[in-house]
Amino acid sequence: MGKFLANHLQATSRRGGGTRKKKEKASGVRKEETQCKKFEDLKQKLKCLVKAAKGTKPEKRHLVNAKLRLCSDCAGMGADLVALRLLGLSRRVKPVCWSEIDSSKISLYKAVAKACGIKLEGTHKPQSVFHRNHEDSPASDIYVAGYPCPAFSSLGHGRGIVDEAGRGLVGLSALQYVCHHRPSLCILENVTGVLHKKNRPYRRVLEKVFQGLNYDLHMKVLNTQDYGIPQSRRRLYMVAIREDQKVKRFKWPEKRNLSVNALKQFLDRGTSGTEILDLSKHTRAKGVSEADLWEKACVLDVGSSAKFQCGRTGRTPCLTRARLQQRPIGFYVPRLKRRLLISEALRLQGYPDQLLQPLLDATDQSESKVGAALGDGMSVNVLSAVLGTALASVGVNAKNKPWMEVVSAKDVRQEANRQSLSCVATCAENGCPAKQVRANFVDGDSHGP
Repeated sequence: MGKFLANHLQATSRRGGGTRKKKEKASGVRKEETQCKKFEDLKQKLKCLVKAAKGTKPEKRHLVNAKLRLCSDCAGMGADLVALRLLGLSRRVKPVCWSEIDSSKISLYKAVAKACGIKLEGTHKPQSVFHRNHEDSPASDIYVAGYPCPAFSSLGHGRGIVDEAGRGLVGLSALQYVCHHRPSLCILENVTGVLHKKNRPYRRVLEKVFQGLNYDLHMKVLNTQDYGIPQSRRRLYMVAIREDQKVKRFKWPEKRNLSVNALKQFLDRGTSGTEILDLSKHTRAKGVSEADLWEKACVLDVGSSAKFQCGRTGRTPCLTRARLQQRPIGFYVPRLKRRLLISEALRLQGYPDQLLQPLLDATDQSESKVGAALGDGMSVNVLSAVLGTALASVGVNAKNKPWMEVVSAKDVRQEANRQSLSCVATCAENGCPAKQVRANFVDGDSHGP
């Protein structure tokens, strides 16, 4: 066992001697020892896989016009699918493998895929990464994962690799897939607690695996509010690009400035309530008065302890699972005298309004389940921006587009033929060259939305 882990266990065994029963303390230490041993086993397994991979050449594909095979671990409610849809790549994406153990999120992921026009038929059944046969899983070009954050979050006690539920080891277990199939592009997301010094052993393993597999690895903390949506949500993004697939240098997406009144665009201002709450605890921020909170657009976290109750205008606090699944929702909009709506939370995570009804239908109209998945997931606007620049570095050019209703290729062709025939008839009456009009219409519109 590593020196760092041995010291950690020794410190844990001395912790709280007078406040916990001896049996509980002994049980907790045994569980931590078990997780430490699992970490060491995974570390050695990954080391062997990296060593074996160095003797083989990975599959090299030209991705400019090819189908983009996608693998999603801890898939959640499909932020990667929506991001690719907004990048205009939904018809090129082919999901080949995905993992998820939450039944509600599995239903949500399928609903999002259907709404995005992305077929999941033929993909491996969703399952835990601990039980997946990584070697026999299909290879992919894009690997996206938002690993469980409670093990590294202060709200989840930040136990790291010794988290009793094993959530701190999910990411390392999933890396076995990367070792076997070496996707062209990997994007990982987690809370900033991963950067804490006590999680250094976990981070070192991640870095060594990607470096050993000849990936160009980049890490940066990005905030949702810097990419067009007024939510303060800081997350660590890791982008790994295989050196032999890289056609140009990777650059992090540029920030977008938000206007002071940007939050108003994300709130349903026509829906107001009558709930009046005491806002005195939310005036600790410099330059913010209680009158400002009532008059200006803001969203307050009223479900948290006094320590975190700090109001700011023009931005929302981080939308967490705990608050979004509360009933009533743990976020309050003072100006409208009501709680935050699930439709507004959806927008503040970057999902288009058209997805609200399919998501509710997938969970039997349970806003609590949709809210829980939203709080756990990635912000679509940030992921879309990162995916766009990362794909450009491997030769796939994509630009953000507004959401449009998904139309099948067959419907597009039928509509093109119907309208072009109508144009031909009109031009025949007016003496226009019908062939040229038909060609212009089909060339310009046959690609669909």
